[in-house]
Order: sequence, then C-alpha cells, then structure tokens
Amino acid sequence: MVQIAHQNHVNLLLENAEEHNYTVDSQTSQYLWVKVEHIQTKQQLFTIRLNAVDYADMQDRLQTRINNVRGVTINQVVLSNKVTLFNLLHFIKTYEKSYRMSTRVFQKYSLKKLS
Repeated sequence: MVQIAHQNHVNLLLENAEEHNYTVDSQTSQYLWVKVEHIQTKQQLFTIRLNAVDYADMQDRLQTRINNVRGVTINQVVLSNKVTLFNLLHFIKTYEKSYRMSTRVFQKYSLKKLS
C-alpha cells in the first residue's frame, strides 16, 4: 500500500533512529523514523523509514522541513568519509594524468630544442 500526503498539509517529525550491523567488520547502518502528521488535526497519517545516508537528499527535495524535536543524532559520517575518499582518489588520478601529459610535452619540447 502506498500512502501519500501533500507537503503543505503535513508536519514531518524525526521520531527515532536505529542502528543495524550489516557487515562482519562492524560497520553500521542507521535508519530514521519520520512521522508524518496532519497540520490541523495532529493525527498521525503514516511513518517513513529512511536510511540516514539519504536524509540530506530527502531534506533537499522537500518544500517543508523535517523537524528534529527530539534531538535525534543522525550518523552521516560513513557517507562523508566515503565521499571524501572518493574525491581524494579522483584528485590524485587527475593530477597523475595531467603530470604524465605535461612530462611528455616537456620531454618532446626538450628533445626538439636539443636537436
């Protein structure tokens, strides 16, 4: 069953967070529970279970904010570490490639000058 509600008619409240071990080396995955309630009646319409890695993306796509009134700690460190590592590796590969190209150009230029 798919449940939907118009963003202008609801409040989104971050209710809870739970962590699960998913690998042998004890890395965890965090899931968040977001309660969707009607603005006027305060009646709970449904709950969204969301991976913490996708929390920022969901926030960006919504017109309304997810209220963290309980002060739930959201663990996005694993994602940011992976993104930082990916960016660093990309930078190193790009630098190595441009270094090899500039070295070849320099060698060709030097050989022509010597001739």
